[in-house]
Amino acid sequence: MSMKRNLAAAALAVLGLAMGPAAGLAQDKITIGAVLIDAGPMAAYYERSNNALKLAVDQINAGGGIDGRPLELKIATHAGTPEAAVSAAVRLRQQEGARIITGMTGSAMAIALAARAKVADYVLFDPFSQTDILNGKNCHRNYFRVSTPDALMNNGMEAVVAASPAARFDIIASDHPAGHDSAASFAALLERHGKSSNPPIFVPAGTPDMGSFIIPMKSSDADGAMVAIFGTDAVNFAVQQQGFGLFGKYKQVIGNGFATPATLPSQGASVEGVIQLLGWTPEIDTPENKAFVQAYRDAFGSDPDYVAADQYNAIQLIAAGLRAAGTDEAGPLVSALEGKVVVTTFGPTEVRAQDHQLVRPLTVNEVVKNDDGSMGYRLERVLAADEAMPAPSPDCTLK
Repeated sequence: MSMKRNLAAAALAVLGLAMGPAAGLAQDKITIGAVLIDAGPMAAYYERSNNALKLAVDQINAGGGIDGRPLELKIATHAGTPEAAVSAAVRLRQQEGARIITGMTGSAMAIALAARAKVADYVLFDPFSQTDILNGKNCHRNYFRVSTPDALMNNGMEAVVAASPAARFDIIASDHPAGHDSAASFAALLERHGKSSNPPIFVPAGTPDMGSFIIPMKSSDADGAMVAIFGTDAVNFAVQQQGFGLFGKYKQVIGNGFATPATLPSQGASVEGVIQLLGWTPEIDTPENKAFVQAYRDAFGSDPDYVAADQYNAIQLIAAGLRAAGTDEAGPLVSALEGKVVVTTFGPTEVRAQDHQLVRPLTVNEVVKNDDGSMGYRLERVLAADEAMPAPSPDCTLK
């Protein structure tokens, strides 16, 4: 430590003694609050999210924290509803002093959390949701998105659909904002390519018997399908459709958040051949990504998935903002990150000032059977950020 930093540390210690124990402790750490889902369909992503949080925080603290101040991770679990997510975030803010919130923020939850952020005095870093309105009419100054928005996924879909052998698609999606956005956007892009779709089918979360949704697809006139069902619902649908031989009728099945690394082991061969868009894969060729993958393997004995990578990247954004702002107070932290280039698993990555979206690439993959019989991916194509990332929405007025 330099002489200046020694003097500064001593001055802070004296200040802490002068102001009392509580003030001294407040300066000793920076609290990050994480809302994680431990029940329902999204619970399948809990372990990797939790692992990535701990890995990132441990690495930063091992490197000296944020200018000597360690990060402290506080987790609040909830059942996966918007109300429960907001309650967990407010609890973290009020009881733990967390001005920074991240975690498993599905689209409906992220909408509610972002709307509450300014009043509750926290900044939300979203590594999970996809709905476009959070970068459009529902964008908020105290909200940053790390994950892939639907518009980015749909730009990737453009490349897939343009080369697809199928001409008419069935669309089935989860019955929540991300699912509805995915279905509407996919139907529109099919039209742009001179293709068509049947009316979309929406599946309520937690549906145990998928037969009533599979049967009309089996008898439809479609020769392609797009599936945007998530978590344990994706497992149920994949396994149950196999009994009907549904995917066998299609020339191509495209997944949006469907055949993911978290669900793939349980889906097994039922999703072989599915084209799955992923915001991240271990094969992305940057030094930062290779280091992350190796560190995750060393710590947890398995490969990370895109959920873990996005959560890890969210902590990188948070750390970069804290270092630049010198505080976790919302106003300076937000200003410090707008337009900033942050080092993530993708390498140097821009945090777009206009809508607080991380500007990132996208990968196109086919689900294949590995030599050991497990399921994995064959990387078909990487769409660079400048090729696939949508422009900022004119509907976004940060407030």
